[in-house]
Amino acid sequence: MGKNTDINYYKMSYSQDILQWVNECISISVDNPIVKETLIQYKKLVEKITFQTRSVEMTNAIIKQIINSKDDIKSAIIIANNVDELKIKLIVKYLKPELIKIAKKYSLLLDFPEDIIGQKYWGWDLYKKNWTTLRIRFEFGEEDFNELIYGFVLKKSSKSLDNYLRKIAPHKSKAFAFYEWFDEFQYWNEEVFPLFLNKNNDIIISVENKINELLKIIKDRKDL
Repeated sequence: MGKNTDINYYKMSYSQDILQWVNECISISVDNPIVKETLIQYKKLVEKITFQTRSVEMTNAIIKQIINSKDDIKSAIIIANNVDELKIKLIVKYLKPELIKIAKKYSLLLDFPEDIIGQKYWGWDLYKKNWTTLRIRFEFGEEDFNELIYGFVLKKSSKSLDNYLRKIAPHKSKAFAFYEWFDEFQYWNEEVFPLFLNKNNDIIISVENKINELLKIIKDRKDL
């Protein structure tokens, strides 16, 4: 894209979009063994570079362990039915208190809606009491904690502030005057949620670093 931020484009992921596409190509390449074998090798490479090989191996091992036991099958289904609730509990118990600490450290207020956790566009806002226009926002673009972004949203119209943010924004949309993808923690999966139990976990450190970045961008603005 370079500096031309007016280009419309789709953000795609090797771990989801490309892998799904390769799987679909494999399924329709039955009549061409050479192409099919090449695609299978490429699929293994994509799984390796996106750290999915271990997950697949783990899944197969777990299924092998429980598939011949009635009690294990019942327990597995009960656990599966409660995974969403578990994630919500982890978010409320571990993430929210840390965000409250960060907000207090930077004299910010925290808006953390608990009734829609895990849904599409769920996230949290940070702002100062005297800010009438701007909010710092962290938001998941998809349900089940996928596609996390962070940036600035305007709660009411401000042409000068909107123009300033959009001019320097790496990405922008109707909702966000300025946003960026949350790099290594863009997708919260089975590798991410256990990190909340660490005393100094990388997610919280990253969140605070992002907040710092955003505060520096607006430090001299008087129209917040």
